[in-house]
Amino acid sequence: MRILVSSVLVVLNLGMSESLCSLSLILLSGSLDIGYAHQISNQMKRYKLNTVTVAGVEFLDRARIIRISGIRLGTEFNTESIEKGIEEIKKEYIRLGFIKATVSFDKELRSLADGKFDGIADLTIKIDQGDRFYIGIIEFYGNNKTRHKMLQSAAGLNIGEPYNPYKVENWVRGLNKLNRLETVKKEDIEIEIDEKKEAVFIRFHIREKEK
Repeated sequence: MRILVSSVLVVLNLGMSESLCSLSLILLSGSLDIGYAHQISNQMKRYKLNTVTVAGVEFLDRARIIRISGIRLGTEFNTESIEKGIEEIKKEYIRLGFIKATVSFDKELRSLADGKFDGIADLTIKIDQGDRFYIGIIEFYGNNKTRHKMLQSAAGLNIGEPYNPYKVENWVRGLNKLNRLETVKKEDIEIEIDEKKEAVFIRFHIREKEK
């Protein structure tokens, strides 16, 4: 619903919060969207994080998830901080091989005065970890002199271990430390994901240095 405002006296000061300033600007424009104004009003309130529920968790336990997220009960609810925590949880699942994992959250805000807070917030973290993917194949192309075993060891890879895409830089760094190859780059790595087999096939295209 939108209400026309015929005349509004607005006083701005440098200490005004962003939300309050936004509300003032709406009034200056000559109309006020009640739904949006209510949303801004809620944003101006301070909520204490009251409870955290984890739904859908399987591989990681609740305590570890909370620790990874950095979320702390009793602190002020902050959407930006929660989103960062959610991203950290997702990264941890991906590191463990759950590369299709999705993590999201819901919140319930209640106007219940509690000390310095205007209300309390109940948070629900929702996790769908999906399948876990393992390394199924490690292949090197272009190694005429350097043994496969040496290259695999330098890259720090093993068949059957969970696939961690964040380790690509480590693979590259390890191979370059051998000092037997032309500079290896991420672009030299071919990664194939087999959804049915829940496996990842890794192929390196390398060039050995000429002596």
